[in-house]
Amino acid sequence: MKKNNLTVICIVLSLFITSTFAFVKTVAAEDQLLDEEGNFIDSVTNSVTGEEISVNDYKEILNQIELDEFPSLEVGYIRTLATDEQVVVIDDDNINDNITIPAINSSGGPAPNLLPDPSGTQAVSNYTKFVRESKSSYYGTAKRSSKYLVNCGALSATKSGSASRTENWSANIGLTGKEISSIKPNLGFTYNRTATYTDTNTISVKKGHIGWFEFTPRKNKAVGKLRYYNDGFFYKQKNLTFRDPIKDAKTKELDGVDAAKSRVMTASEKKKYCGK
Repeated sequence: MKKNNLTVICIVLSLFITSTFAFVKTVAAEDQLLDEEGNFIDSVTNSVTGEEISVNDYKEILNQIELDEFPSLEVGYIRTLATDEQVVVIDDDNINDNITIPAINSSGGPAPNLLPDPSGTQAVSNYTKFVRESKSSYYGTAKRSSKYLVNCGALSATKSGSASRTENWSANIGLTGKEISSIKPNLGFTYNRTATYTDTNTISVKKGHIGWFEFTPRKNKAVGKLRYYNDGFFYKQKNLTFRDPIKDAKTKELDGVDAAKSRVMTASEKKKYCGK
């Protein structure tokens, strides 16, 4: 009976540990951090200060990520096998060179157009007013912000890499320029139509691995009612959720967290990029 009880306790403890560290865990053999997909995390830095972020702090950030229900325009984000244009190859000839990875803007595209008022010139008595019910800041969806760097050489390599990410405002409903003008004063935070992060950092890639930068942006969110008035009389309202990127006050760049990640290349990637 004692043996059975001990077995049950071990199973319960095992389940507790697995569920508690579902997002981030360390690897005893190499003492490296892994994300929820099993990728190695070489380093994590604050995009504004450039200071390194601890394992525990990064774990908290991952737990705070809120998926954008109404994402801004996005192009170029690929989790599967990369195209040749998205890959920089390290081989034995250039393994000691300081290769700069060309940046890829993973959110892509300009900020959404402010649509013209479809009804044309209106009387002053026709207007909208945003009544905010709540506001908050959060971490948005993490996305790759650089090209892939594959190491086909015989040694590990530390390379210089560029990362870039652009975020735009977004909302759950279409908005005219006039409506946005009425919303901005009541958001409870500074309105930023668009914000971009661009930087060059270092990334360590082991032989046979593929590396990249991944950026997690900070955003503001306001929730409330957009109320419509005609000749001074309220006649309808819409539920509005407005999301906006956060800019650093000094640098004017997109705020967030930049992580250098890597993983073992697949057999097809080794064949494609390393010829073996």
